[in-house]
This record gives sequence, C-alpha cells and structure tokens, in this order.
Amino acid sequence: MAHVQCNASGAVVGVFANAQDGISVEVDDGDLRLAAFRAAQDAPRIADECQRRIYAVASQNCQMNMTAWIASGQAGADDKAAFDAALAWVQAMRAACARFVAAGGPDSGGDWPECPPQAAALAARF
Repeated sequence: MAHVQCNASGAVVGVFANAQDGISVEVDDGDLRLAAFRAAQDAPRIADECQRRIYAVASQNCQMNMTAWIASGQAGADDKAAFDAALAWVQAMRAACARFVAAGGPDSGGDWPECPPQAAALAARF
C-alpha cells in the first residue's frame, strides 16, 4: 500500500512514506494511477541516462560531423556500414529507453544495448 495525494480528477500528484492527515489516501501498489505517477517521475532520469550513454560514444558535435561526412559522399563502404550500425544502435537505445520507462527502469526492463565496435571506432575518428 502507498499513501498518495490525488488531484481533483483522481490522478496521483504526490507519494508519501506515511499517511498525511487530510491530504493523503491509501492505494494499492498495483494501482494504475500510482504506476503512471512513478513512470512520469522516472522518465526524465531514464531519458537522461540514455542520452548520456549515447554521448559517451558520440557527442552531439561528433554525430553532426559524421552525418555531414557521410552525406558528402567521401565515406567508403566500410565507413557507411559503420555509420548504419551507429544509427541502428541509437534506435535500439531509444527503444530500450521507452521500454525501461514502461517497466519502471533498466533493472526491470533489461540491459542497455551495446554499441557495435565498428560504430564506436567510427565515432572515435570524429
């Protein structure tokens, strides 16, 4: 059971460790309103972690430079394949982020995808 504060429409707007006279009600831990509140609280933290992991491999500037280089037509087939692998990894990271938000965090939603070595090697050049 959890002690929560709800707004006029019944949505959870706060969670308390203990009952708060006059402002909290007790709901079951499986209450969908409580799950929605917790997901809204966790989503920014999980999204920040996803971005941190992506930027640890390829900063925003690195990504822009790689994209411009690929678009310029100067990349060979191996580098284009590495770039495609990097894009697929970012898409997998975003999908994992959405899955983790829905599951309440990475601990209950699985592991973050590993960056393919060829994608990391390409990013390291920029």
